[in-house]
Amino acid sequence: MSYVLFSFPDCASHVIRMALEEIGAAYRDEVVDMHRGAHQSPEFLKLNPRGMVPVLADESTGVTLSETGAILQYLAEQEGALSPAISDRAQRALFLKTLYFLSNTLHADAQIQY
Repeated sequence: MSYVLFSFPDCASHVIRMALEEIGAAYRDEVVDMHRGAHQSPEFLKLNPRGMVPVLADESTGVTLSETGAILQYLAEQEGALSPAISDRAQRALFLKTLYFLSNTLHADAQIQY
């Protein structure tokens, strides 16, 4: 599989990059220069009409996703890594709790200011 991560250093891209590294997925990081308005370009708005990063494009399936939690869950399920089987409900609940902690809390605390 090959992914393209559209990112910017002070956004939620950190946790997506961490997940990609953890699962050993092949990916290319395309920095979207938000200081120069690249997130509002017509090309980027085709990827995410809200003009926000991160965005992950899965080149093998044609799927393009925004929203950190959705991207993390997609990677876990697509790669068969990080996530317990859906049938193991107790472990799945703990996994989702951790995933949404990463998505909603950790990335905000780990932001780098530019």
